[in-house]
Amino acid sequence: SLIRCVRRKPKQKTGIRTDAPLKLLHMDTTIFRTSENIRVYIHFIMDNYSRTILGWKASLKWSSADTLLNLKEVCEKYNLFYKPIQLLCDDGSENQGAVNDFLLEPNLSIEKLVAQVDISFSNSMIEAVNKKMKYEFLFRKELRSLEDVIRSLESDVLEYNNRPSGVLHGLTPLEVLNGSFPDKYHFSEKIKHANSERPRLNRADLCGIC
Repeated sequence: SLIRCVRRKPKQKTGIRTDAPLKLLHMDTTIFRTSENIRVYIHFIMDNYSRTILGWKASLKWSSADTLLNLKEVCEKYNLFYKPIQLLCDDGSENQGAVNDFLLEPNLSIEKLVAQVDISFSNSMIEAVNKKMKYEFLFRKELRSLEDVIRSLESDVLEYNNRPSGVLHGLTPLEVLNGSFPDKYHFSEKIKHANSERPRLNRADLCGIC
């Protein structure tokens, strides 16, 4: 008799996680092509815990100088220069050079981690955000130039940061960044109440003949 082999999908590994905002940052650069086939390099930095996009830069060149500018602005905005934080990125040239020189400055407490080199984890969290920003926002518009991309990102990032997230159990990234706790039971009472009310509302909708 034939024996059917059941193939089980390997259990997905849980990615690297922190227990509070601004402890671990993800940094990455993605390429977006405009409708005029212009390459725009978009640099993102996001927070691990809250998923907030903390900073971004868009330019026409692949350069560690733009990566560094984005990193410095994020550190200044959130007062991170001398706090013990970790910075996860890949080993691309845009994350070396000027970035490495900056991180070697005395009294700076930012530890750079290279994905799948210094740690076993990938940088998939921010790679997923790269795709989300392109497929849910940028690709849906007629963007011809770098200036068009920058104008779009100014509103797109704001919308992303203020949009409720299932991963955060209905909270927005900015709410979690600002101290709200993503509790999976946050909406449970409202859901229970809605379920208990549904039969009554359904009866109220019945017409007199029925």
